Amino acid sequence: MTALTEHDGTPLYFDLHGEPQGDTTGYFESYAIATLRAMKGSFTSPFSGSHGWY
Repeated sequence: MTALTEHDGTPLYFDLHGEPQGDTTGYFESYAIATLRAMKGSFTSPFSGSHGWY
């Protein structure tokens, strides 16, 4: 995954995280948690499943 996020003004809080495929325990792993105005990079997940950010 390659991502670029930019925001003019107040820095945004975000959490990039993933949940393993088939997991029913509610487990998730956060890969990056920060409050920034911009972030650019690439990411390779260590496992299959759902990955995203809020």
